[in-house]
Amino acid sequence: MLIYPTTSSKERYQLLEDLEFLNISSNGLLGVIPTEFGDLISLKNVSLSSNSFSGSIPDSMSAIPGLIHVDMSNNQLNGTVPKFFSELKGLKVLNLENNELHGVLPFNASFIKRLDHGLTISPPPSKESSRGSKSESSDYDDDSGSADDTTYK
Repeated sequence: MLIYPTTSSKERYQLLEDLEFLNISSNGLLGVIPTEFGDLISLKNVSLSSNSFSGSIPDSMSAIPGLIHVDMSNNQLNGTVPKFFSELKGLKVLNLENNELHGVLPFNASFIKRLDHGLTISPPPSKESSRGSKSESSDYDDDSGSADDTTYK
């Protein structure tokens, strides 16, 4: 059992603001990822994989500008993939496979090409199913390509 000094939740996260690497994968954790997660502004590498996290990916993570590696695979996350991931200039690995995420991926081709290992999300859309959808082409607008240029691994 962890015993914290008499501080608020926000103050506890501020004590960790210099944390760069967080790997809490395969720990049987459950519940939602707290919005205060965005207070961990120095994070570069985060692995929350193989737990039972549920709910959506918190938008507060957009406040973590230096993210390079994000692995949230094998959870029960739902909702849509947040657009802020495509705006993280240093992001090289994004693994969201085996969750309950849905919707149009808010990524353009230059973002996908920037990733070291492609975009890992399941199930990858087939070209046939993406042609039949009524998604806006603006979700994929980019000078360097279109949604058909993306690769999923």
